[in-house]
Amino acid sequence: MTFITVKFGDNKSEIFNPNCRNTSLIDNIKERCDCEKDDCISLSDERGILKKIHLNLLDYASDYLEPRGVFILIKIEKDEHSDEQDLIYTPLLDSLEQDQKFLDRLRPKPKTPSINSPSKDKKYDLKRRRSTRAIMPNNNNNKPRTPSTVVKGRQYRGQSYSISPSKGSKKSK
Repeated sequence: MTFITVKFGDNKSEIFNPNCRNTSLIDNIKERCDCEKDDCISLSDERGILKKIHLNLLDYASDYLEPRGVFILIKIEKDEHSDEQDLIYTPLLDSLEQDQKFLDRLRPKPKTPSINSPSKDKKYDLKRRRSTRAIMPNNNNNKPRTPSTVVKGRQYRGQSYSISPSKGSKKSK
């Protein structure tokens, strides 16, 4: 039988069965660990790495939590002083509220994009530029290359096709 231990409060701990959906585990933790029903909670390991079970409520908790592991109860709140939707992660274990090393791992600083590393937008632009290159002349026979044309699932190189309306579709008077 697998179980996990959740630490909270003044060094209290409770044992839970992780062989259930995350939503059931979170509801059970709230009930047994003196949390409010509308609190948003999650778990982290003892090093401060958030397990993010609150983001995947329909998945099984055993997919995210190691059997017989010890986890810290974390409260998640929105930062009211920030314009963006920043979240504040607070450990509900009293002995870790002042542990700066734990808090730094729990609340990673946002990474600023490096000047040398391309952003996702630049990668997208590069792909778009590659797909819209100008047609260059072929050096072998000095004829311009023509793009491939797909007609009804078949590819024809060097031939252009136009779709014209059938003769009997519209009759003019």
